[in-house]
Amino acid sequence: FSRRDYTQPLMTVFAVGTTGTGKSATAKALALAYYGRSDAMIVLNGGDYVTPSSALEAQHFIGDEMAVNKRQLILLDEIEKSHPTVMDAYMRMIDDGIVRDSNNVERSINTTIVFATSNLGAKIFSDLADNMHLSRQKDPNVLTEGLDEAWFRKEAEVRKALQSGDVGRHNGIKPYFPHAKKSIANIARMQLETFQNEMKTAVCPINIGLPAKKDNRYWQKQMSTSATPYGDNDELSVMIAEDIIGSEAQTTGARAIARFIEGRVKSKTMRLLAYRTSHNLPVDGQFRLKAANPSFQSNGGARPDVEVEYVPKEVLIKNG
Repeated sequence: FSRRDYTQPLMTVFAVGTTGTGKSATAKALALAYYGRSDAMIVLNGGDYVTPSSALEAQHFIGDEMAVNKRQLILLDEIEKSHPTVMDAYMRMIDDGIVRDSNNVERSINTTIVFATSNLGAKIFSDLADNMHLSRQKDPNVLTEGLDEAWFRKEAEVRKALQSGDVGRHNGIKPYFPHAKKSIANIARMQLETFQNEMKTAVCPINIGLPAKKDNRYWQKQMSTSATPYGDNDELSVMIAEDIIGSEAQTTGARAIARFIEGRVKSKTMRLLAYRTSHNLPVDGQFRLKAANPSFQSNGGARPDVEVEYVPKEVLIKNG
């Protein structure tokens, strides 16, 4: 229901795991599904781009391929083997949705899928099989609540492994300086408001209700300290800053905010909308978002998350 950014790739995937776990096979399956051929791919092997000057070489290679056929998957294989300058160039390419060919002509990549793979953190991934009890899965294609919870608890360790890279090789995925928690809360609020506005003009418009913003005095009481950075922030945005990003801001940041909003906020809203629509229930009320189990409230160790509840139109009118 939400609009995609048409200046950027259809999809950006970062597949991480040990050799032989199906990363390249997944890329081929995506190419087949989206473009009709499993070999509809531009392949750049990280080991071929190991100098600073390789950044321009990689960009020209992709740009020249785009001039011939824009409907391809761009596979950045074993990206950690590339020079850091090359990886930075990839990031700019993805953010801008533009790459230059060897004639310095700008080529859009908005019809591509960018698929990067990495073998970083091999040890921690090999341990996940035991830690997440994968051998006990009766159906490996089903993501159970228990498996989701186990991954949630291990995700921060995986991100640290990606940032650190292999011992002695300095090939980690470099982070930018982390945002302050106040900035994270502000970014989260802006993205929530963008979602709210998108849904007002969607094909099936719905009313998204965001939590009310609270003043600094409220947050001083919630945090039990006068040093809280929050003021004019709502509970859901602060929960994202404190619990979803939290102390791992160095390895997550703004993209993690978008990932949480896409993966939890939007998906939960869409599931509730789909349920009500399929059961012929009214959807002209408000889909209200709330912080569930934030750490600044007594949560008994429960996982912080978003809660979406439906408020009927008549209740909204009654309450003014």
